[in-house]
Amino acid sequence: MSWTAESASSSRDALWSVAVFCGGRGSATLVRQLLRCPGVELSLLVNAYDDGLSTGALRSFVPGLLGPSDFRKNLARLLELSSPGQVAVARLLECRFGAGANESDFAALVDAFHSIAAGRRSHAKLPEPFDRCGNDLEPSTAALFARLLERFHSYNRTRDRAFEFGDCALGNLLLAGAFLGNGGSFNGAVAEVGAALRCRARIINVTRGENRVLVALKEDGEILASEACIVGPQSRVPIRRIYLLAERLTPEAMARLQPLSPDDKDRALSRMHRSVDLSPEAAHALLEADLVVFGAGTLHSSLLPSYLTRGLPEALAANRRARRVVVVNLREDHDTQGLAGPDLVDLTLRYLQDPDNRRRTVTDLVVHQDQGSVNPFGGERWRGARVHRGDYASPANAAVHNGSKLADTLLGIAREGHPEDNALLDVYVDLHQRSLTVDSLLQEFADSDWSGIDGVTLRINRVDVSPRRWPDGLGVERAGYGGIFSDVAATLAWLERGRSRFLACMTGDGEYRFADVRRAIELLRSRRFGAILGARNQSRRQFFGSLRHAYQGRRLMHAASVAGGFGVAAVCAARFGIVLADPLTGFRVFDRLAFSMSLRARLRACPPATPLELLARLLADRVEVAEIPVSYVFYAGFTDERWRLLRGLAHAVSVLR
Repeated sequence: MSWTAESASSSRDALWSVAVFCGGRGSATLVRQLLRCPGVELSLLVNAYDDGLSTGALRSFVPGLLGPSDFRKNLARLLELSSPGQVAVARLLECRFGAGANESDFAALVDAFHSIAAGRRSHAKLPEPFDRCGNDLEPSTAALFARLLERFHSYNRTRDRAFEFGDCALGNLLLAGAFLGNGGSFNGAVAEVGAALRCRARIINVTRGENRVLVALKEDGEILASEACIVGPQSRVPIRRIYLLAERLTPEAMARLQPLSPDDKDRALSRMHRSVDLSPEAAHALLEADLVVFGAGTLHSSLLPSYLTRGLPEALAANRRARRVVVVNLREDHDTQGLAGPDLVDLTLRYLQDPDNRRRTVTDLVVHQDQGSVNPFGGERWRGARVHRGDYASPANAAVHNGSKLADTLLGIAREGHPEDNALLDVYVDLHQRSLTVDSLLQEFADSDWSGIDGVTLRINRVDVSPRRWPDGLGVERAGYGGIFSDVAATLAWLERGRSRFLACMTGDGEYRFADVRRAIELLRSRRFGAILGARNQSRRQFFGSLRHAYQGRRLMHAASVAGGFGVAAVCAARFGIVLADPLTGFRVFDRLAFSMSLRARLRACPPATPLELLARLLADRVEVAEIPVSYVFYAGFTDERWRLLRGLAHAVSVLR
């Protein structure tokens, strides 16, 4: 048989590279859901202008330090919460010193981390309130915390005035210690902490790390002199513009600006504005992205300041294949009172230097619209961008997005036009000595409902098929694979040379149904799974009954099959962390989009010997696998006991080694 060679356009390991502009909380539900999606490589692009309360005090205490709060919040969100120790890390990052905490309280915390790192947990007494969330901290993480906090402790002791720790989040102090240890590089600090905590996504500062103060001017001339003022309660007068200043506005500077008209204030602040440059890490993330998301959040603090970054419009323009989507906020914030969805989109485009969207900076908009309400954008497009409307509010909290539905919509937008995202299906069948039943198989194939699938090719192993006319979109070919696991060879050939997105393998000395293939495809299209296994037996009676029917009184083979089935299932549970009702099934359906480029390369270099070994490789690559009940009929006259025994032994060996 001949399958047309596919061309890989990228050597990335991920199926989808997604870059999200966000702040600390506005895109939280989306980020959590994207982390659950197999094959998504996620980069969060965040600015560092926050300066409220203890964050502002910390920035003043450590000259050059950028605002760490949004980075801390995202670091906690990106942790792999797979152990009590990781949960402890997430809680500690957000834990704050109590009011009135001083240097001795801080020193006691550092000493406790040193004790845990040295294995002397019984001697480690975490001070309040950290004792309520850090008891499960792993020694290696405690050593990291101790090292970073020791840097800040050393710096604190050299200052004329000690830092006031009250209400300061521990995560901010860890980033401050990393900043001091990286020679004053905030971006280096974020990279160090993110790598040490084994975060599941990259968190990237949009800029190269220039230290700036965020200031806003309202239409009536009121100046909001800090990021904290911009996000806080304020008048309903719209914000006219935001600026990045090299230093805080002093009382004297505010006094000079106060009597000026709004236009003159704008000109004065524009002269004080100091541009910042796009960081190389952010530029790379945007260049590699299949999907760029301008996320939800506080517009004038979390998002628009990022879009002010010099070089950002050019980086977006350099990647024309990416879909670029604005997620419109669900509700007003203090800084966007009175602004509707179209106003928010127009502000975004203005700060991205493409006010009319003539350069197609934004390709799509995702807009929440209650059932029966008027479309705020009027039609299906706004400034040339396609409008996707739906109920995107969380059922549990109408103020935040439904992360699952939002992620599905965004990845659906990204998949449009992707060369591997097609509606083509290959079905591989090995009848194993049942060639006499091929006519009924072909009749069922022709009669099956394949609507919604653009083309289906049936390949039957080592069976000659007489030429005939098939319905449009259907085709039948002969395959020629040998060995007891011909389906593995067929799967590897499909990965290497196939064109279809989906592959279904149906092998064995019994009979499966094409209707179950259709059901599996529908599940795979939900993007929750990369492979579907067909469980042939859904009850104890069915399991034992089918084996009795297959072996017809041959007790030894019957007992061996029962023991083998349960034994392999137990080994799979122990080795792979997944409980399978039918690990030896010959019904398997795969989604090409779940096979990362690196996994494909590893499979080429070291091909698996059995379907179970292939399954193990998929699970190791974090591909989601599911089982569905399928119809399967044994034919006692075609049962090949030797073939079954060899397959069972080979499967067992492949999962044990």
